[in-house]
Amino acid sequence: MSRVGDCTIRLNRCVNPEPTLEFLAIRLLKGGRKQFVANWSLRTILMCLGSMAQDATHGCGLRLNHPRARKLANQWLAEKNLPFTSPLIVAIESPALFTPLSDFPDSGFGMIRLPLSGILDVADGIHRLAALRQMNLSRQILARTEWPIELIECIGGDDIARLNLQVRGKEHPRKKPNNR
Repeated sequence: MSRVGDCTIRLNRCVNPEPTLEFLAIRLLKGGRKQFVANWSLRTILMCLGSMAQDATHGCGLRLNHPRARKLANQWLAEKNLPFTSPLIVAIESPALFTPLSDFPDSGFGMIRLPLSGILDVADGIHRLAALRQMNLSRQILARTEWPIELIECIGGDDIARLNLQVRGKEHPRKKPNNR
């Protein structure tokens, strides 16, 4: 078992042959979807989601805009400030195992266990992840700096695509084609 930031990664080969991520979270139910809100260290975020920032293509056929990520990284370096106000929104396909805290069973607080392979797509925040990768932050900053994250359970690729369109459609409206 190894400790990474605010999460514990357990390799339990007897029950589950793949690594799982365990962390404290708040369970919500919005629009019929299970959602979990937590604070992860930057180190954990880059460990679990950072490889997505290196890939060129993400859900719905949208491509990562590398110049935009570079511009964001340069802006953060110039301001010497990392703004962590809006959460990263991540779609997960495999079901998360949530265990409420025994001291507060009705509070929504509990431990969540999530297979690392269940994290499939960053619905919002991919450019912020790519910018973090470009900044080459020290291990100490990565371990002690937290960022809110919202995990949303999805069933299948179509559901993930709908979530991506819903999230990106609100925050990143697409230009309508100019048909003259």
